[in-house]
Amino acid sequence: MVDDLLLDFVDTKLGQYKKLTDSKVNKLFKRKWFEGYMTQVRTEDSQAAVKVTIAYTLDDLPESITDEIYAKKCDLVYQYVYDLETAAQQGTV
Repeated sequence: MVDDLLLDFVDTKLGQYKKLTDSKVNKLFKRKWFEGYMTQVRTEDSQAAVKVTIAYTLDDLPESITDEIYAKKCDLVYQYVYDLETAAQQGTV
């Protein structure tokens, strides 16, 4: 009985593997993976662009502000913008 269950399990897994190695399924998987990857890249590029814009805007702060304080202010503004965008996407704003 256990051997039958084990054989059925192995057959099922082999069947799933054969489906995954089918060229059409493989192409679809690659396409979906690539689309997901590109979405992530675009998101990371967008985040970097926002950070650069914030840094450029805050560059007009008085020269008496240290680099450490400047970096903290940039991080705080970015977090504020990120939180606003997240709330807008969730419909809570």
